Amino acid sequence: MHHLTGLLDWWRQHSLISLLITGGALDGAIPKYLELIQRGVGWFRNRRAKKVERYIPGQDQWERVINARFGFAFSYPRCWVCHTSTNSDGHTVLHPAIEGISIIAWGQHARILEDAGISSRRMGDAPAISRSEVSVPIRTSAELTMMIEGERTIFDADKSRIMQVSVEHDSLEINVRCAAPIRYFNEFEATFLAACHSLAILRGAES
Repeated sequence: MHHLTGLLDWWRQHSLISLLITGGALDGAIPKYLELIQRGVGWFRNRRAKKVERYIPGQDQWERVINARFGFAFSYPRCWVCHTSTNSDGHTVLHPAIEGISIIAWGQHARILEDAGISSRRMGDAPAISRSEVSVPIRTSAELTMMIEGERTIFDADKSRIMQVSVEHDSLEINVRCAAPIRYFNEFEATFLAACHSLAILRGAES
């Protein structure tokens, strides 16, 4: 930052107008102009990178939310903003600084949860980039937990890349959908994986 400030001071003393007035050598100033531009671009990129990294959670920076209606739980970054739909069908977690980055979890009976920010788009609307089986824990009693199979799919929709886990149990389908603009997806992929793998099915769903 100090070096960038020094370049800005140099530019004020060697702007094109001042060079023309004082008869300075324009050829000698061109490399400095290029350096100033490069430093400015680098400073902007570093600032953007720090902004993104600031909200990627560490291991102990997660919050757990339980959905009593459909009987599931998942975790999300504590510093992100969580909203629960008015009918308790699902939860939307938004990145606090970057638009379009979200983690959404909901039950199958939800149709279009506009107040939760859940889109009606289904995975079948877009070709899958990858598809794999996942194991989701289900608590069958206070002492016993078993694993059931679910599916994790990654696909593109509009200008976003989406990672979605779906699992069916007892006539219910539970989904966790993580989305980010394609240019940000790789930076948040580990966060999305952690959120998807935090999904657990609980006993006692209301529906």
